[in-house]
Amino acid sequence: MLNLQAVLLVLYADQDREGAGNLEHALNLLQDQLAIGERLGDTELQALAFNDIGALIAWSAAGNAFGFYERAYHLIQDGHPGLIAIKGLAAANMASALHRSQAFDQAAPLIAEARALLLRSSATMLWPWYVNVQVVRDLHHGRAHDARRCVEDGLSRLATDPQRTDYSLHMLWYTAALLEAKLGRPREALDWLNRVRAATEFRDGAQLQVLDLKATVHAQLEEHQEAYETARLLMQVIWQHYQHERATLVSRAELRQVKAAAQAQSRAASQRVSELQHRLTEEQSVKGHYERLSVTDALTGLWNRRQFDLDCQSLSEGDGLLMIDIDHFKQINDTYSHATGDRVLQAVATCIQGTLRQDDRAYRYGGEEFAVILPGAGRNNLLTIAERIREGVQRNAPPRTPVVTVSIGGGLFDVARPEHHVRQADEALYAAKHSGRNRVCVVGDVMS
Repeated sequence: MLNLQAVLLVLYADQDREGAGNLEHALNLLQDQLAIGERLGDTELQALAFNDIGALIAWSAAGNAFGFYERAYHLIQDGHPGLIAIKGLAAANMASALHRSQAFDQAAPLIAEARALLLRSSATMLWPWYVNVQVVRDLHHGRAHDARRCVEDGLSRLATDPQRTDYSLHMLWYTAALLEAKLGRPREALDWLNRVRAATEFRDGAQLQVLDLKATVHAQLEEHQEAYETARLLMQVIWQHYQHERATLVSRAELRQVKAAAQAQSRAASQRVSELQHRLTEEQSVKGHYERLSVTDALTGLWNRRQFDLDCQSLSEGDGLLMIDIDHFKQINDTYSHATGDRVLQAVATCIQGTLRQDDRAYRYGGEEFAVILPGAGRNNLLTIAERIREGVQRNAPPRTPVVTVSIGGGLFDVARPEHHVRQADEALYAAKHSGRNRVCVVGDVMS
């Protein structure tokens, strides 16, 4: 007879054999195991084979899987701890199959028996199978606290079990991720999923469940690129999965059922990928729109103060900076109305924008104040452009407004003192205003 460690070795042997992940290969091995068990009268080998065949086809043919689990369960009446552990595993798998068909009441006694049998056999390494079905049941009945406590208990048991396997631990992490996702905590769910080393360490069905949950969690987090890529991987795995299954199911009837299921799953996955791709395109479009709005002044159409602060971080030696202020703007607002003031702001913005070179950038700095960055301007260009702006504003006042003038201060950026560039341009602006307004004042050859 096999001990508990041997049970696990047989149960997951198809993970390490040549052709791992190939359903035909795995089914052939399990059928050989079943035949050997029958010839030898070895109940344990037969029960393991029936249970594993059920596990291999559970994801695509849950109804048929239940029958194999049931045969494993009824083969074992009593015996040593290894046999009792297999019976407990089969009971948990039967309950899981019933959950898939929403038969929660029928699953309840099987969950209780799985727990009792696994405790009786001290099969801690199989405990995650019980935890999985118990958590699903607790969530179905709205007992989130009980579900989380069940997961915590499972983790505690595995932590102290020297015979635990990575597969068991990863399955429990998956269950924790599923619980957090169902409770609306996608970030915590993703943390659990990221602890699983690689989805390919699971059997085909479990791998599909991991990928499906991961795509769902990314979508809940509005991480649509990651959700889209995971959904595409899920579709590829589904296709590979059913290419193997197509020629290897136990009967032709099952082949027809699984082919239809494969087509339905493939269509659903394709639809999901299409929806995610559409959503991602929309998201990127909306994101670009709002990003533009976040750095643009709504009234003038110029860049705003936020964009100005960002652009100032990449100034180079010799870049020019102009600070522009509309003279007596408060008086315009008070005398002619704020609507007139808005037209003046728009007219000044248009004049500034129309005077600049291709790479120059204009900003509404705040209120009636504007800023202009002139890459590689040099002192001559700085003065020339500043004078053109000043003269253009004076010549092009909007209708039904007084003559509008601006005062301009500026200078050249000095990499030795980058933190002073705005302050020194402001000082030049104040000097222009104190000298009578409607004029340009530029700091020396460099802002120092």
